[in-house]
This record gives sequence, structure tokens and C-alpha cells, in this order.
Amino acid sequence: MKNNFIFLSGNVGRDAETRSVSSGSVTHFSVATNDGYYDKGGNWVEVSTWHHVEAWGKLAESCSSIKKGSKVIVRGKMKYGEYVDKDGNKVKTADVVASDVDVIKQEKKSSGSGDRYSNSQPAPTEREEDLNGDDDGLPF
Repeated sequence: MKNNFIFLSGNVGRDAETRSVSSGSVTHFSVATNDGYYDKGGNWVEVSTWHHVEAWGKLAESCSSIKKGSKVIVRGKMKYGEYVDKDGNKVKTADVVASDVDVIKQEKKSSGSGDRYSNSQPAPTEREEDLNGDDDGLPF
């Protein structure tokens, strides 16, 4: 089981941007996830958190057409870093390096689930998991 794993479901905040680098292609886009809480007055307060997502290689090419407003499910790992800005201040970064991206179609009468882009092998079926003895009760 991977220790560094993240699963996001949210809305894309800007069109994906793809560029060529020495090792191939990289695509960047942002995803907003929503949560909330009840304030002291009993009113629901919606809170959005923004996540920077990067995809590499063939996945980058597949994700290059993702548009602002798309609903996506992103699976991947966290990557932390830091850099020094123009004023000499250290800036910490937290990015999601995607291994799979599903774009969820938003048609009202469609039974289609959308497009799936992946850098990984397909998940085993429940029967395959049973045969492998992977029955730890966790959903992933």
C-alpha cells in the first residue's frame, strides 16, 4: 500500500496548461474542493480549498484538454517543495502529482461516466483482491 496517496474530487479552476520540458510534457491545472461548517448562528459556511495539480508524460498530453469548470477526480501523491521569491522570502509549495484523472461528464440524461486518463494499471477486481488476500477493510 502506498503511504503517499491523495484522492481529490472537485472542479477545475482554470484551463489546463501544457508545456514541453526536457523529460517530455507537463500539464498544470487547479482543482477546488468544497467543505464547510455551521457557524455559531447555525448558518452553513462553504469553504473552498485550491489544489495545484501536475500531470507528466502521456497523462499530461491526455489532460491538456481539461477546461475550467470541469468536474474531475484526481488520484496521485503529494509533492512538497520550496523556492525563494524575488524578495528573498522562502515560499513553500504543495502540489498533487496525478497518476489518474477522471473527467466527469455533466450531462443530465447521460449515463456515461466521462473520460479517464491514467498513468497506472487498472485496479484489480474485488475477486482479484480476494484471491490476493488483500482484505484489510480499507476502501483503497
